[in-house]
Amino acid sequence: MGKKVFLAIGIASMFSQIPILREVMVSCRGSELTIGVFLAYWLIFSSLGSYYSSQRERYVDVWKTILLVSLLNSVELLALRCIPKMTVPGAELPLLFQLTLPAVSAPTSFCLGLSFVEGLKFSRIKPREAYGYEALGFLIGGIALDFLLLGRTGHLFISSFLVALTALLLLEIKRKSLLFIVCLLLLMTLAYPITLLDNFSVSLPLGKHEILEIWDSKYGRNSISEVGGEYSFYSNGVLLYTTGDEVCLELSYIPRLYREKLDRVLLIGRGLCNVANSMSEISEVVIYSELDPTIVKRGLKYIRLEDEVEIYPGDGREFLKKRSDKFDLILLGSSGPTSLRENRYYTEEFFLEVKERLERDGIIVLGLPYSEAYMDEKTRLVISLVVNTMRRVFEYVEFFPGSELYLIGSDSVLPSREEVLERSKLLKGEFDYYYVLKYLEEDRVQSVLSMIPSTEEVNEDFKPRAYYYYVMSWLRKFTSLTKETLIAIFLAFSIISAIIMRKMWSVQAFGMFSVGFSTMIHEIVVLLSFQSSFGYVYHKIGVIVSFFMLGIYLGSLIGERTRLEILILALFSYTLSLTYLLSLEVELLFPLMTLVSGFLTGAFFSRSCLEIEGVSEIGEIYSADLLGGCLGSLLPTLLLVPVIGVTWTLVLTSALVISPLLLMLSRD
Repeated sequence: MGKKVFLAIGIASMFSQIPILREVMVSCRGSELTIGVFLAYWLIFSSLGSYYSSQRERYVDVWKTILLVSLLNSVELLALRCIPKMTVPGAELPLLFQLTLPAVSAPTSFCLGLSFVEGLKFSRIKPREAYGYEALGFLIGGIALDFLLLGRTGHLFISSFLVALTALLLLEIKRKSLLFIVCLLLLMTLAYPITLLDNFSVSLPLGKHEILEIWDSKYGRNSISEVGGEYSFYSNGVLLYTTGDEVCLELSYIPRLYREKLDRVLLIGRGLCNVANSMSEISEVVIYSELDPTIVKRGLKYIRLEDEVEIYPGDGREFLKKRSDKFDLILLGSSGPTSLRENRYYTEEFFLEVKERLERDGIIVLGLPYSEAYMDEKTRLVISLVVNTMRRVFEYVEFFPGSELYLIGSDSVLPSREEVLERSKLLKGEFDYYYVLKYLEEDRVQSVLSMIPSTEEVNEDFKPRAYYYYVMSWLRKFTSLTKETLIAIFLAFSIISAIIMRKMWSVQAFGMFSVGFSTMIHEIVVLLSFQSSFGYVYHKIGVIVSFFMLGIYLGSLIGERTRLEILILALFSYTLSLTYLLSLEVELLFPLMTLVSGFLTGAFFSRSCLEIEGVSEIGEIYSADLLGGCLGSLLPTLLLVPVIGVTWTLVLTSALVISPLLLMLSRD
């Protein structure tokens, strides 16, 4: 009975956590910032729940708690879907909104944290076994989500109906058959209404826009809307582009001002707004790759592409890595580094990949949002960073301040302003000489350039400063600090915290806090790095988290037989080796990396429980683990990764974790 209870808690936790996390990402416009923030909220309230339960003698049936979780899930998910609808469609969300919205999961995580300790109160199972079986339940739930449920059933159905079903199965295990049958029949009658509510809440209208289609892909939740005969394409609530807008017109013609020969063209994004068709009129080969390939498949129901346009069924970076074609023009139709997924197209690594695929006199053209009248600090920092990154790769970089600030990069000399104006006289239609002259007036160009500060910083896949400046411009205040200064600050913070917390907690609880802190940093870094490398963490987050839980289960089996010194050395060494493993960018390795982190967590927990007997002490250790995980979720997300990058974050983590653990060892 005891093992099944913890399996059920793990399954219910996964069925609750992953759907809510995915909804949080959608509600926050796909911002990966919310991953760390969400996990921090989840862990801190789980910690509070377990601590609360450990301090009270009264027992609550676990099946009742899980049933309550299913009801709370329904309310939380509906709130996550309704609140963002009150904002302007496609508009930027305030940072405070992104930092507070994930807290909507607090009631669920509190109840699930409470359930773990409640299960220990009546079962005779050892704490390390309970920890392991809960992790095994997480794994089972994760496999079910990834291979059976996500993409086939809605988030609301999973986190309410299936969690409630898990609670009722516990009721059957307790041999309360009559109550089980009555509750099961009642739950079955609610299955269809829950499905209808699930579909309705997802399809709530975007202002005055009529939603034609809405669907989940591995990159996020996409939709197509129509107003006034023009189609708009959204991803996670962010407007990608609208057919017929000015940016699409400019992308179609600006490359012609800088190169006469454009026989082979690669278009990444915005192809459905007539850019692909327009380029096919002057080019022999046009290959179109959307940021999310499913947008092309759905969009072709409403928009026709010319037969000459070849559609590549993958994203642009995948194409550049797999194909060896050479191009005269690579045209990027992204709308700026508004997320880690989009930031992948503004990094030094991407520009180097582009350079390898360009002919000697080939060019890359991309646009960044800006305003001629006023640019806030965030916009100026992002533009400056991308410009400097391009200059690190391409010998020549020019500007065209249109409705977006277009950057043109090449290793061959680019035409001067006068030559561009002369070439524009050959163009006919809306984009003609007078259109170009309006934007290339000398005063206008100098005014725009004067607002862009100089910088020596570079935007990288594993140091995505452009994205973080976009969402958190206050980080600029920290970038003047050297790596050595940051390491010194956090080492001092670590030692002081170790002394204070060691007096407040037992040796075992303090040790679990340190382990939870470091291994959660591992998990967050892996998730963010996966998004930077592949762009679809929305799809794989369940698998990556599941492997972490599988590691916990395996580690709990051998922890009691492992010396503490060996575990400390293993954690320290593995933290340092993660940088190399991440740089390989092999998709299969990412879940395996979290597997090892989970293994070390489970082994430490098992080892820490050797000298503990009371439920109160176990609750303290469990809470300390979750509290450390909470801090480990926030620091890399909000500060370490954007300021010093993935490599130095892991170096700093190894330095932070070894000192307090050695202090703990000396007092053991």
